[in-house]
Amino acid sequence: MNRLGMTVPVAGETMAELPAVLDELAGAGYSDIWTSEVNATDAFAPLLMAARQTPRLRLGTSIAGVFSRSPALMAMSALAVAELSDEPIYVGVGSSSQNMVEQWHGTPFVRPYQRVRDTAASCGPRSPGSGSRSMATASRSTASGWPGSRRTRRGS
Repeated sequence: MNRLGMTVPVAGETMAELPAVLDELAGAGYSDIWTSEVNATDAFAPLLMAARQTPRLRLGTSIAGVFSRSPALMAMSALAVAELSDEPIYVGVGSSSQNMVEQWHGTPFVRPYQRVRDTAASCGPRSPGSGSRSMATASRSTASGWPGSRRTRRGS
């Protein structure tokens, strides 16, 4: 199956405008919605809206910064999205940049490779064959295996 993805927000839409954009993308045949953390919302807020609006889309973070949240919070955020989605949630993690980490978040930019590796290792299940890639997945069927997770109302 060919998949077609789009990173949102597309042109700086507000969260209030995002549902209409998601409907338009789904209607145009897009199968994947991705987010990042640059200068708008965090990576998970648009995914929560997308999961609620169009649960059949595959959702993921292009990059979620490991210096702005703990591994446990990363997993909790992914699980919140997974509870609303029919598809697995893909969580790509990265260190961001020294300027963003230190100036925006007030956190020392220390050992970024180790921080990414440790976050990816502690966040739980990964795609089969993913090796050391910084990508984890969460879905209703695997959510019960993540630390602190609970069974969703859909019975997973």
